[in-house]
Amino acid sequence: MSDQGKRSRRGYMYTPFGGAQALDSAMGENMARLTSRKAPMGLIAPNHEMADKLEQLRQTTLNVWGAQIGQSQQVLGGVQARRQRTDADFLAAIRASVDTPGATALDTRNARRDAREDHQFNNMMIGNDALVHQARLSTLQPRHEALFETKVKNTSPGIYPDLFPDPPLRFLQGGDTPYSSGDKLYVLGHGAPGKNRLFARSDGQGGSLSAKKLAKHLRDAGLPTDMMDVRLTACQGVPALDETIKDPVKDTQHSGYLVPEVARAFHGLGFQNLTVTGYQGNGVTFPFGSQHHLRSSPDDDEERVKRSLAAVRYPVKDMGD
Repeated sequence: MSDQGKRSRRGYMYTPFGGAQALDSAMGENMARLTSRKAPMGLIAPNHEMADKLEQLRQTTLNVWGAQIGQSQQVLGGVQARRQRTDADFLAAIRASVDTPGATALDTRNARRDAREDHQFNNMMIGNDALVHQARLSTLQPRHEALFETKVKNTSPGIYPDLFPDPPLRFLQGGDTPYSSGDKLYVLGHGAPGKNRLFARSDGQGGSLSAKKLAKHLRDAGLPTDMMDVRLTACQGVPALDETIKDPVKDTQHSGYLVPEVARAFHGLGFQNLTVTGYQGNGVTFPFGSQHHLRSSPDDDEERVKRSLAAVRYPVKDMGD
């Protein structure tokens, strides 16, 4: 099939709250996509005002990180010259220990010892500086790249002003057509075990939405009623599954966790084609070098698993009481 005839599928991210943690989450989503050579997803806010604030924060952060990256590159670029100066100073000290008038053999030995110790110390400091700045670059460069590629779509000027009006989600293509299998929307926010709320911040501050209010919020933000794919990236969005769970959907739909409760709320709002996906365990915000989005294993918080393996998908049509 030619590229023109392929069924395309676009992905977007949406933050109900805005703020630095939403921008961090969006950046983390795109880090793994860029590593695996996938197109980055854009970020959408509920309105132009919030989008403008996110864009201002994005630009400020990019400028700060860019300056730090430039400083580290400058330091690393000067390592060889610093080592050459240290070597030259060492050789000069050795020559001076021999040429010092009236110096005894003991004076010469002590001067050479001191010169060697200074040389070793200076080289150690240069090496430590290099390690610090190499670590900074390894951390900041992928984050800077991902944040640069994380475009806030519905700022006031509007990258695509005709596609991102108010309400901002009504442009999404929900239905299945010969040319598209529908858009997918990742809803960003934070969760907690057994809670049916989406929080703006991981510490529970900054506002929250109950499952019912979140579903209504997304509907009011223009989410098409024929939308097929919504995913909540919140930590602990669904219960951890174990050997006692035979049917993940049926056995957890009344668990009181965020994602099944959102799916149940969507059922009452007429979204019969929609599947709401959530994930076990905690998310890994910055999966450095990974080609996959990662979660902590439900069995071991230190173990990392592909996010798809921690997913539970709730068909809204099956979530009625």
